[in-house]
Amino acid sequence: MTGLTGSPAPVQTPHPPLLIGGGGKRMLTMAGERAQIAGIHSNLRHGSAYNAAVIEDMLPDRMSRKIAWVREAAERAGRDPDQLDYLSITWTCRVVDSPRQTDAALAEVCRAYGVDPAVGRRSTGLLVGTAEQCAEQLQHRREELGLNYVDFGAADAGEVAPLVAALAALD
Repeated sequence: MTGLTGSPAPVQTPHPPLLIGGGGKRMLTMAGERAQIAGIHSNLRHGSAYNAAVIEDMLPDRMSRKIAWVREAAERAGRDPDQLDYLSITWTCRVVDSPRQTDAALAEVCRAYGVDPAVGRRSTGLLVGTAEQCAEQLQHRREELGLNYVDFGAADAGEVAPLVAALAALD
């Protein structure tokens, strides 16, 4: 777009950061070539059904491969991949009051997706536990995968509020 005067004017110069996200190589290549934030999530090529496939496609090895696609595309485009930010979508966030409730909550969430809880526990597509446990999982994802943004998608704001408070307390 050219010649468009937006109102109010963006604070960021020369423009707000561009986020491009996807789960397949084509979209993630475009993100590496053009975006400031690459959104890494499930490949929904076969439909948008929330099932085991969307959770399994966000296991750490698959997420690493997707991030590598973004980084390789950025390098080919003459960009520094370390200057990009990486976002992951969390399909379901379930914050519980007590660590004793974590396993049961994880089993319930995984049953809804038709995925084994051992897979659900490792997938970046799910976030289940106390606010502190969830904050630790997000920190681990940042350290291991470089995911420094999270999109809670359609999560209930009230459900995520204790996690946001726990994350704010870390700063």
